[in-house]
Amino acid sequence: MILKITGKIGSGKSTLANYVINLSQREIIGFRSYFDDSKNSLYLEFVNGPRYKIAFRDGKMVGIKETLDDLAMRLNTVDTTGKVLFIDEIGYVEIVSQKFVDALLNLIKRTQDGVIVIRENSPLRGELDGIGIFFEIHKVDAT
Repeated sequence: MILKITGKIGSGKSTLANYVINLSQREIIGFRSYFDDSKNSLYLEFVNGPRYKIAFRDGKMVGIKETLDDLAMRLNTVDTTGKVLFIDEIGYVEIVSQKFVDALLNLIKRTQDGVIVIRENSPLRGELDGIGIFFEIHKVDAT
């Protein structure tokens, strides 16, 4: 089963995803994305692996196509057998690279178990919905 968590910025999506992943007794693969302290650079970091700058702020966040194209090749080689896929989170900068989008969707399609965080306004949300293999939690703001 793949658990998909969606919601607004700051609603606790990543906190919930990390809690669920920490319960797993199996090997975790995948990546997380996060801003630097200045909120001017976005990084993608593989679980127990390297990190890559995938976007920068130029008024709004701009994806770095060349880096995402290169990361697509890495996603295509990920072995998901018996592992839990963890992706935190999918936003909108990824769409500058169709290679990355295709590799990401293929990675998810060949995964049996996982936790995926996707921003509520991500243009990839519809494509993920089209895969139809998810149990979805729409995270609302905590009070």
